[in-house]
Amino acid sequence: MLDIVLRDAMTRYSIDANAFVFDYAGTEPTQDTPTNFALLVQDLAKSAPHAGLNRGAVLFCKQAEEVFTYPSRAAFFDEITWMLWRIGKSARREEI
Repeated sequence: MLDIVLRDAMTRYSIDANAFVFDYAGTEPTQDTPTNFALLVQDLAKSAPHAGLNRGAVLFCKQAEEVFTYPSRAAFFDEITWMLWRIGKSARREEI
């Protein structure tokens, strides 16, 4: 899963690697879905250097030897929720 949450913290796009067609204007796709997914994350991170990245995205961008996976979808969504909470908390502090 790849979730892209826009600055408004309300607009969210999700990509399921198993259902995504890796034919976009980025890196040439391979025959391996996990590799294609890692390349997609790397391409997106390069295009948005200010973006907040979760653990999985950071490891993809570091081109780690082993593909990072969360133990469950719930664990992935827990981390996204935690990241959004931190962003919201930091935005409220800036308003004060």
